[in-house]
Amino acid sequence: MGANQLVVLNVYDMILCGKEIPRWINRLAYFSSCIPFLQSCLPKEWLTPAALQSSVSQELQDELEEAEDAAASASVASTAAGSRPGRHTKL
Repeated sequence: MGANQLVVLNVYDMILCGKEIPRWINRLAYFSSCIPFLQSCLPKEWLTPAALQSSVSQELQDELEEAEDAAASASVASTAAGSRPGRHTKL
């Protein structure tokens, strides 16, 4: 996070909360800018909310598709097992 972004963030915090952002946020932003490879080591989900949202929605979509496939295969299997036309036995 750049210095201009922190200034804007501080102004918004003053407007919304009536106090400045904690100093550790500035230190954390400075520290992360000193270590350029830090961003590449962290998962995307930790860095950008958009990536987190797309990841969660993709996982939910995959689970939904798996559940639909399982229900469809169970339905086909029960239908196939229950009806056997032409196989009547005489007693």
